[in-house]
Amino acid sequence: MEQEAVPVSLSLSVATNRAGTTRMSAVNTQNDNNFRGVQDLWLVPFMKEGEIVSGDTPLSPVTSEGQTITAINGAAKFFFNPDAARMQIGTASFLAYGRATVASGGPFVNGSLTASYNNTPMDFTPAAVTFTPDVIPADADDATKADRIAAYLTNIAKAGNWCNDNDTKELFYDFANIHNSVAEPFAGSSTNILKHVNKTYQIVSSSISGGTLKNAILAAITDPQYVTVDGTTITALSGIDYDMTGYPANLPDGVAGMCWNGTAFESRPGNNFGSYVYPAELYYYANSQIYTSPQEMEDQYVTTATATQEADTWATFIAKYKDKTTGEFYTTVTEDTRSIALIDQLQYGVACLAVQIQAKAVDKKIYAFDDNYGYPSVALTPTVNTTLGTFPLTAILVGGQHKQGFDFTPKYPDETATGYSADDDPEYIIYDQSIAGENICLGDFTEGNYSTPLYTLTLQTKKDQSVKLVLEFENNTGSPFKCKSGIIYPGTKFYLMASVVNLESSEAEKDQQVLTKDHISTVRLTISNLSNAYNALPSLSSDKVRVFETVTAGINSWQTGSSSSTDIYNW
Repeated sequence: MEQEAVPVSLSLSVATNRAGTTRMSAVNTQNDNNFRGVQDLWLVPFMKEGEIVSGDTPLSPVTSEGQTITAINGAAKFFFNPDAARMQIGTASFLAYGRATVASGGPFVNGSLTASYNNTPMDFTPAAVTFTPDVIPADADDATKADRIAAYLTNIAKAGNWCNDNDTKELFYDFANIHNSVAEPFAGSSTNILKHVNKTYQIVSSSISGGTLKNAILAAITDPQYVTVDGTTITALSGIDYDMTGYPANLPDGVAGMCWNGTAFESRPGNNFGSYVYPAELYYYANSQIYTSPQEMEDQYVTTATATQEADTWATFIAKYKDKTTGEFYTTVTEDTRSIALIDQLQYGVACLAVQIQAKAVDKKIYAFDDNYGYPSVALTPTVNTTLGTFPLTAILVGGQHKQGFDFTPKYPDETATGYSADDDPEYIIYDQSIAGENICLGDFTEGNYSTPLYTLTLQTKKDQSVKLVLEFENNTGSPFKCKSGIIYPGTKFYLMASVVNLESSEAEKDQQVLTKDHISTVRLTISNLSNAYNALPSLSSDKVRVFETVTAGINSWQTGSSSSTDIYNW
């Protein structure tokens, strides 16, 4: 039978001692101390006195999508009184979910999550509620452009049969990235291929004497069907018949790969393809019991201090729910209830990663890689200049992201969890490209001078799980340099990776993950060399991936922020 319901006014508070946003920017991640507001508020009641767990059954939600909270709903302390609602007798606890007000700029700026309760039919059963990262869709033209690039490279490879000519085989091996008779995938973005074919043109022009073979190769490289040419320079991967520019469109350049299969080049989308997601969206969450009162309590809230009375904090306000006669708190809705308040404030349901970088340079140079690794056709200096403005940071990638349950912790903490399947628990990788607007360049920060924090909103990671953190830079030095996975040409992207673990400097922190909801994890990174850079993204889940160092994260309450730094982050 339907339970009897009574009309009540309902009070709650959003904890916003520090504001929230994404990198994303300090505004979007709310690290600029300005409250963005709550765009959609859901309050889900339960007839249970205690913490709500997965197996509990809710009553009908009392607010609906579109309920908003702004800083002016209450006072400067951000205490809010949503519209009056009818509450069933016996209600004792709530789950509360709030989505931060969405600003302009799209999902790369605001982040993006899919909340399962927005589906039809709506289901707020805790066991059914999930928050899933939203995969960044590949551009509709990406597959076509990748195939055209592969065809273009294949035409070059087959020109004059230089791939089988004993006099030119070593040059072809450089072109096809073949080492010890094994063809390895190489960076296949439009930007990388443009640099690669220009370099190949220069090498062929200078290394092969004039004749039919040389002319055939150069003609294939400058084929007007595929490319635009100015003199001896290929200026764009766009020709009479084909446009191959801008690949890949929405994803990191490093996901695009090409590989020689013995007879032709083929597109090899990089590791983790299909797993790249937008940063997490700012959500609030509470799992709280209630205080109730037979009186209307809204007028008891003191918003402005006077000479004789201080303004209320949330703690002093909910203390007024204590019955003056009995000295007790009432914790369930009865037929006499007129006001209720969630005891606990809404906190951030997501985590925040703060990254700072600096370069360890000697005489403004940073070690790259010497020329004895097996690329005989390429001569590079072993150091790269790091003057002001060099190596802009263009993106941050964060691994270890998984679907979250109703409480903003991983839906499946491990493989023994109920209902676990590998297909339902993929690992996602955040691709935060909005940090490019922060204009952080590695060359601007030398030892003792870290960059300003770069914030990215993430989801809580699993316990005992290290998190791969990848920094995407652009080589704007005008000079190529060598890494173990190939050549980093001027104007192309490269990637540096670290494995981040929990600091565990105290007993309290041992129960925290590298990335923990309602906490900021701060990582300071000192980059001393580029020898382990990648020009194509490796698998972030592989134990064989080359990292500079296993670094540690200092984890702090989001509300208090980070007041100290742990300076042991050397890559």
